[in-house]
Amino acid sequence: SFPTRRSSDLRRNRGFAAAFGIGFCLAIVATRLLFAGSGDWGVGVRRVVAFRLDSIGYGFLLYLALDHLGDRWRRLPGWASGIALALATATAFALLTRVIETGDRLGEFLFPFAAAVFGSAAILCALRAEAAIQSLPALAWLGRYLGRISYSTYLFHVILIELIGAALPGLGNVAQLVLFMTVLCAVTTSLYAY
Repeated sequence: SFPTRRSSDLRRNRGFAAAFGIGFCLAIVATRLLFAGSGDWGVGVRRVVAFRLDSIGYGFLLYLALDHLGDRWRRLPGWASGIALALATATAFALLTRVIETGDRLGEFLFPFAAAVFGSAAILCALRAEAAIQSLPALAWLGRYLGRISYSTYLFHVILIELIGAALPGLGNVAQLVLFMTVLCAVTTSLYAY
């Protein structure tokens, strides 16, 4: 009877965790709807950390789903995760473009969900490619390096974009991108090493 009780407890704990994760995400969405002003969506909503905490909830729910499925999700063909990532990327990009160009309120509401689906699809795609990546030492090293600088990249990328754009407005887009990537990698690598 002990294994049955344990599996029952595990199901109950998983159910509570899932309900908590969904409730957490809904609370952030409700907060975003109630307190986000009708002003600049980028500054007033998209860049406000408190309004983006639902991404933690979505990550937690993805973890719970993958843990529940075990290795069964890996039986899907590898191309399926690639197609899911391509569709999620196209959807998030289309919504963001629409919001930027038209200020569409429905697009503003839907974009965080599209971003969560994009992030989940990217994680699934990376998990599917994990064995192939680990078999190539240079690619495995690159993955570890990018993981190490990812948080400081998240923190500093907007600042560097603004600084480079303001300091060198006459520089072409491609040159600005190359300079941005170079400076970003230098700064974030230094921060990681420090």
